[in-house]
Amino acid sequence: MSTVDPLLALVRPEIRAISAYKTPLDPLPIKLDANESPFGLPADVMADLAERVRALPLERYPDLEVRALKQALGRWLDTSPSRLVVGVGSDESIGVLLTAVARPRASKAPVIVVPEPTFVMYAQTARVLGLEPVSVPLAGRDFALDVPRTIDTIRAHQAVLAFLASPNNPTGVAHADDALLAIAEACPDTMIVVDEAYGAFRPMILGRRASHREALRPHLATRARNVVFLGTLSKIGLASLRIGWVEASEALAHELDKVRLPYDVPGPTQLLGAAVLDVHRAALDAQIG
Repeated sequence: MSTVDPLLALVRPEIRAISAYKTPLDPLPIKLDANESPFGLPADVMADLAERVRALPLERYPDLEVRALKQALGRWLDTSPSRLVVGVGSDESIGVLLTAVARPRASKAPVIVVPEPTFVMYAQTARVLGLEPVSVPLAGRDFALDVPRTIDTIRAHQAVLAFLASPNNPTGVAHADDALLAIAEACPDTMIVVDEAYGAFRPMILGRRASHREALRPHLATRARNVVFLGTLSKIGLASLRIGWVEASEALAHELDKVRLPYDVPGPTQLLGAAVLDVHRAALDAQIG
């Protein structure tokens, strides 16, 4: 008689071959692995947020369409709320993108391309969803993006998607706008996902913080039509709220929203996120600056 649990045998081998994402549970004197902000919001801001939560009807489902939070994020990002798909942190946003391009009944797993090293959840989530991650080593001691090799790899594997985090985790390197644009232009049939989870920490350029969104926006209708952006509020002091988003064209955002689970963003997260962005934005800006 077989000693293998028959239910475990139903779990796909690639799931059994990976480990769950874990972080240390014991209290630590210094904790850096999560890249959380070391600063809390001011006491008066916290008091106002507590009053807002007090009136939240916990017996009701949250807003299915995440309207107030999307509108607040739209103002924060200077974009249309119809271009945003909000989720539970960047992790759900990554899952939404990969689920949308996965092809469960295909004879060959679709390929995604990622730099190496980079955020582990790109490849982890891809494997869970039945896609094949292919890595491209970052170049040199400065961990630069190897543009020709990345383009060649995307083309060779006919990759459906490539994740390019900038600034990158864990290297901290911010890639050049021209490098991202060159990859997007050379691979028009591949979704190029620019992850700006750490975008607030790019170097000061011309006296202001310049994002890839700002630099690439003029090209989104022409040379970079295949670029979408990932973002999160987790790294600028709101990690507990787990707010992440995809920014894409309205047409693509409409399709991606079909993948998002219903009522995925909790009511307190929607309420507090919108309040911080709209009412207490100065406090949030102070966290960043």
